[in-house]
Amino acid sequence: MFRRNPSGAALFGTTPADFWKSFWAAIIILPGYFLLVMLSPNEARSVSNPVRTIPIDIISYTIGWCLWPLIVAWLADMFKFRDRYIRYITVYNWASIPQVGLMLVLVGGCTLLNFDQTSLAIVLLGGTIWLIAYHAFIVRVTLGLSFGLTLLLVIGEMVVGQVLLSIRDVLFLSPA
Repeated sequence: MFRRNPSGAALFGTTPADFWKSFWAAIIILPGYFLLVMLSPNEARSVSNPVRTIPIDIISYTIGWCLWPLIVAWLADMFKFRDRYIRYITVYNWASIPQVGLMLVLVGGCTLLNFDQTSLAIVLLGGTIWLIAYHAFIVRVTLGLSFGLTLLLVIGEMVVGQVLLSIRDVLFLSPA
């Protein structure tokens, strides 16, 4: 899938057991995710106590892994793709591993090369655009949705992610 080969979707299971196993990706990428969090500039985090930020990060990470599959389950009935839901979530979850790897390479490389904030933002924008296109590819291959519904899911996932990050940052800044 990471190489944009649609036949890669066939390598992922379609059973409930495969669905639940795919959540192991959350455990596998957890160290990489926290490294990304520590390397990425965040003003809210920099003024907050680490004793407070770590539990908030863990809770927001867990919610992030659960919320999108729940939203998509609701959308699956509405847009009639319930029969392909397990394959989508299974591929979507496992696909997070190379996604975090890519972002680690980008952020780590920029940090090692001492990029300024503007250059870092440009590199991360490029990486983000690639990740958006990758998610659209996963939606198209696993769910077979129209362009409009694919766009809806991709934008929806981005909005949900940004809302979670915003809530996390507000919690960092709120008085204990």
